[in-house]
Amino acid sequence: MTQSGRSRLTRLASATALAALLTGCAGDTVPADRDVGPGVYGPVCARVPIEGATFPGTVADLVEASAGGADPLLSTLAGGLRVTGLRDALADPAAELTVFAPTDAAFEALPAGTVPRWQQTDVLDDVLSGHVVTGRYDADALATVEAVGTLGGEPLVVSGDPASLVIGERAGASVLCGNIRATNGTVFVVDEVLRPEGVG
Repeated sequence: MTQSGRSRLTRLASATALAALLTGCAGDTVPADRDVGPGVYGPVCARVPIEGATFPGTVADLVEASAGGADPLLSTLAGGLRVTGLRDALADPAAELTVFAPTDAAFEALPAGTVPRWQQTDVLDDVLSGHVVTGRYDADALATVEAVGTLGGEPLVVSGDPASLVIGERAGASVLCGNIRATNGTVFVVDEVLRPEGVG
């Protein structure tokens, strides 16, 4: 088999695995309340495995931890980071990042077949890179800027006040759990998948 043939088979297998994650995801139902730390806010914070306001690992570790268990929240994102190789960037202990993490329900709201199609055409890398900001911001800092730079190269527009941020000009994603502090970045769980201009 040629190298291009093997590469295509790898992409197809990864897309199939990601599609399986999509069909198996649970909806965003919140279990019994538990305490979260000062500064952390949002209706799904009880589903994020944090102690107080912090997570004792990298952003990549946090996404993985939120993808498993009885009430997964970020399974599709975790799978996408693995198949695109972006997990390595989020696992870098020296990084200073801000990550907008779409929930499983956000991916499920896309038209059927969207994520596997993105994976097969290498668009998924561009989409997920647009959720990763170079530099570490909390909600107060985000409320003072008009846009932030992303790993994808396109600026990401941010508006609103710290308690009601709107992320992205197209999607207008809302924060479902914000100000989660990992060792190498701050995470905001959001309710929409942010898409670059021209990506359907």
